[in-house]
Amino acid sequence: MTLTLPTVRRGGALLLTTGAVAAVVNANFLLDRVVGSPVDLGTGVISELSVHGLPGWWLFRLGDGSTGVLGALLGFAAWRSGRRVTGVASVVFGVGTLLSALIPLSCAPSLGGCVGDDPTGFVHDLVSTVGTAGAIVAAAMLVHELRGRSRVLRGTALLVALGTALPGLGQTIDAASGGSGGGIVQQVQVLAVSGWLLLEGVAAVLPRTGRRRRPRS
Repeated sequence: MTLTLPTVRRGGALLLTTGAVAAVVNANFLLDRVVGSPVDLGTGVISELSVHGLPGWWLFRLGDGSTGVLGALLGFAAWRSGRRVTGVASVVFGVGTLLSALIPLSCAPSLGGCVGDDPTGFVHDLVSTVGTAGAIVAAAMLVHELRGRSRVLRGTALLVALGTALPGLGQTIDAASGGSGGGIVQQVQVLAVSGWLLLEGVAAVLPRTGRRRRPRS
């Protein structure tokens, strides 16, 4: 028993760090002004930052790819701890995010740099949507899994889950009406996903709760 407890603590600390790092790199769009990107995120979509040739394009792709890998690792950890649905959803998020980094947009529509249809745009949007769906499911499951915890922690998880899911509806309506599907609504969603990633790391260090089975007489 003396060897098991430190191992669990080290593992939990590693997952907490993984969640924290994933949360930070996922919000890489906040560096758009720092690198001098010409993309206006008030009208364009965050994915445009990764278009080859734009300032800092490699940095944004690296951030998204790293988020995908770290998100998948959190998913595997959740699966091994018995949180099956959360594990699968987190891996879906991770793989989808990684693929979106590997298959970026080839042009930035908001800058008028697209001639005809973007050949990779459909695939990029598809894997990004699937990845986001995974995050929505995982964030919702986390609210359920934190039952019995402090109201502050569970309330935070609920806000994060709503912030991950509701903007998707706004983006759909915006895109359907001819908009880009980006803007402040998309930024709120990405920041909410960062919040979920951080909470996933926090959940890994929390002691398990549940009713203990009584020994049979």
